[in-house]
Amino acid sequence: MRHSNTPTRSGRPMPLLPAAIAVVLAYTATAGAADTTDPYVEGLIRAFESGARAATPLTLSEAIHAAVENNPGIRAARLGPRQDRLGHLEAASVYDPRLRLESSVTNEKIPTANALSGVSIGKQQPLTRDEVRADLTISKQFVTGTGVDLSWRNRRRSTNSQFQALVPEFQPELGVTLSQPLLNDFGGLAARSAVDTAANTSRRSAAAFEAALSDFVATVVDAYWNYTEAEAEVKVREHALELARELVSETQARVKIGTLPPVAAREARADEAARKEEAISARNRLDVAARTLQYTVMLAEQPGGPPLPVRPVERHEVHDAPLDRTASLRIALEHRAEVRAARMDVENARIEERRARNALLPALNLVGNYTLLGLGGIARNVQSPTNNISVALAALASSETGAYDDALDALLSGDFYSYRIGLELDVPFSNAEARATYERARLAVRAAKNQLRQVISDVALEIESTVGDVASATQRVFAARMARELAEENLRNQKKRYEVGMVTTTDVLRFQDKVVAAMASEIHAVADHARAVSRLARAEGTLLERYDIRVDRGDPGALPLWARY
Repeated sequence: MRHSNTPTRSGRPMPLLPAAIAVVLAYTATAGAADTTDPYVEGLIRAFESGARAATPLTLSEAIHAAVENNPGIRAARLGPRQDRLGHLEAASVYDPRLRLESSVTNEKIPTANALSGVSIGKQQPLTRDEVRADLTISKQFVTGTGVDLSWRNRRRSTNSQFQALVPEFQPELGVTLSQPLLNDFGGLAARSAVDTAANTSRRSAAAFEAALSDFVATVVDAYWNYTEAEAEVKVREHALELARELVSETQARVKIGTLPPVAAREARADEAARKEEAISARNRLDVAARTLQYTVMLAEQPGGPPLPVRPVERHEVHDAPLDRTASLRIALEHRAEVRAARMDVENARIEERRARNALLPALNLVGNYTLLGLGGIARNVQSPTNNISVALAALASSETGAYDDALDALLSGDFYSYRIGLELDVPFSNAEARATYERARLAVRAAKNQLRQVISDVALEIESTVGDVASATQRVFAARMARELAEENLRNQKKRYEVGMVTTTDVLRFQDKVVAAMASEIHAVADHARAVSRLARAEGTLLERYDIRVDRGDPGALPLWARY
């Protein structure tokens, strides 16, 4: 591709477009807004500087697959469903078992004037208390809404109080706590609704990507046939120019021998100039179509490189196939990604409505706890030997390890325990927030249903339009083909009459124009038919399947084992 040049300070020409890109990159680098070392940008600049390159021939299917694989916009959009799929796992994390460890050390020195504190008041000795705490808790939320906590708690206490018989004292506890909603959030409805909504959102995101990909593939198809149409039109315009030049030569020869007036030659040259202008415009349209196809397909020598020029090699064949609008509509309702996405919206709205209806109920929870208790320690020397408790404590092991083992034995014996079972009721008087949420959810369901009907109506209209376009384009192709054949036959007859002087130059030019117009009409009709067939497949939702492009439906897959219970 040629560039306009402008002289630099050194007197050498510099391409304007690469220079403009370099200026922009230099500015953004100064502003800290971009990285000019991007290999794609550098490769793109080198491609502009190197000029035109040989085009790679591609069939329509090859062009579509290359575009789907290499186009950066599609590669970016493909990441959206992958991100949304993680939302399902994120929502299910509420069922993730959790391990919590807590440990702390507490030291207290308390001044006291109370003889019952167990320390000597006269010596102004403070009361000291030391506590070491180590707790381990495993919690799990089940899909039924039941919450379970299994706790293993340990305490080691020490004090200088004379009233404390065990110093240090060990107090382990092993307990389980359960909570089960009976009305509001019965069966774990809130968490389950969030998981189901996330799964539907993943499917909806995949459907939205499929719809966008179908639109993109339709764009590639249009760009492909636009190129072939522009290329064929260039040939027609060049053929018309060649006919005009032949007529100019023949007319000038007749003028020289006096069989035609000079005005005939001027008329032929004027028509040649007009057709030359049309050929120039056609070549420019071909160049634009080629660049559009190049930057849509994004075929590169290496991944992430600048796009290479491509050239279509496939020609569209027109067949008069039967069309069934009802069958096309049924296919569309089954395959269109937009319909699936709208149905996912309805399902999500219904899930939220069920959750909001349940939230109108008061909160009634069944709670329970059962804890095994243990106690052990090292007995303090007690002055009163008649104290039965002191005698019993003196029999405990003297080491801290043995004392803790005794505490565990007491815990595991099951002789010491505590339990609690009860109901917790929470009744909001007005419940305004829940009622408002429920009304919004009901309205959202109605809106989603109406939106689904609107999508289906749009699909039906699209089917009606595209089926009509295909039928019309098919008839236009056959009519244009017959018109072109008849125009070519008429031109051949007029040239024979012109050779014997029965018609004028104006008559020949008029019939040449008719041939050119008929050829152009046939080209446009064939291209319109190719695009109409593509749009019909897009309307039916089968465009990707036609070119063997498979899209993940966005099913989030099975949850981990811990999230199934």
